[in-house]
Amino acid sequence: MAACVLVLACDALTDSVPGLQDTGRFTISESRDAGGTVLHVSGSSCHSAKVVSRVTEATEGDTLVLAVHVVLAQDDGRSGDFVHEIHVPRGVVRVVYGDERREIWPARP
Repeated sequence: MAACVLVLACDALTDSVPGLQDTGRFTISESRDAGGTVLHVSGSSCHSAKVVSRVTEATEGDTLVLAVHVVLAQDDGRSGDFVHEIHVPRGVVRVVYGDERREIWPARP
């Protein structure tokens, strides 16, 4: 029983990165500012028991990886919704989403 409680407690603290199929109401729009291309991304966790803990970006060569991290919901005011703005770095030609790396934005020539 104690081991089961420990596993559940650890799972609540560990985040996961859902794929696009597990993200509801996903939208992406593009605008430009003085610095270049800006992407406005929003959506929500399709799992009612999970909330967004953070949104991260990582550049790998000419690709930017966007990851929305979710954790089990606790009574701390967080929600499953996210709104994020990406200032696309020079040299990035595509943006992929989640661990599955599904392409969500290709750069236009």
